[in-house]
Amino acid sequence: SAGGAKRSTDQASLGASKTTGGSPLSQSEMDALRGIIEGNWNKPVGAEESPDMKIIVRFRLTQDGQIDGSPEVSGTGADAGLLNAVKSSALRAVMRSAPFNLPQDKYDTWSTVELTFYPGAT
Repeated sequence: SAGGAKRSTDQASLGASKTTGGSPLSQSEMDALRGIIEGNWNKPVGAEESPDMKIIVRFRLTQDGQIDGSPEVSGTGADAGLLNAVKSSALRAVMRSAPFNLPQDKYDTWSTVELTFYPGAT
């Protein structure tokens, strides 16, 4: 039988220049946010056939859940043409999903959002 403590999957805290008004978004709140975007995402043909593809979407939100500025989308794991098509479709999905209804007391923790998607994952 194996023993020992479980290894934490939480990211280490590096501290903050100001105190946050609330606790971080829970895993279920993050999953709900991801689910809203995925529900609005029309992935291009071929995206599911690239199992190593990873798309990262970063965006800022206003307190009322609107997107502030332009989201940044980056990606790896596919040829340039497919990757650009998937990144564009991810951007459209984020824009279609706004405004986001997130807990106001946690605004300091969700004012900037970064989500990672694996379009080829089953």
